[in-house]
Amino acid sequence: MNDILSTQLGAIAAMFSKAREIGSRGVALACIMPAKSAGQSGQQMNPSIIIVDRFQREPYSDSGDNGTNYLAVVMSKFAEMMDTHQNSGTTMGLTPKKGELNLIGGIVEKSGDSLIFAAFSGGAPNDDVAVAWAGIEELRKFRPFDYS
Repeated sequence: MNDILSTQLGAIAAMFSKAREIGSRGVALACIMPAKSAGQSGQQMNPSIIIVDRFQREPYSDSGDNGTNYLAVVMSKFAEMMDTHQNSGTTMGLTPKKGELNLIGGIVEKSGDSLIFAAFSGGAPNDDVAVAWAGIEELRKFRPFDYS
């Protein structure tokens, strides 16, 4: 594929299917951006996001639990990967910045001249990773136009 949006939509569709297959519910994110400008001022990004049955978990009654906003968590995973260029939750020894949760479930890879990102939040950590891998497999298909 040579269209970023189409490739990202294919990735979140694959992630949606994988999440449903393994019984996870939450939020999936996929994004492609040029590696040389990732995280720089003026860098535009348009991640594709899909909700798989729910974007938040309500609080558990009488436990002091406040619930979970899976959209916020998946965005935190994405932000951490943008900063470190490492999979989310793998930066042990580094102090997370405000807004970074250091949770696994996000995968980043260099693919050609691009960085590809896939993250999921809503399941058990290993399930989040499995869903993210489904997205990475699709994102690897991206091939930019060659205008030369």
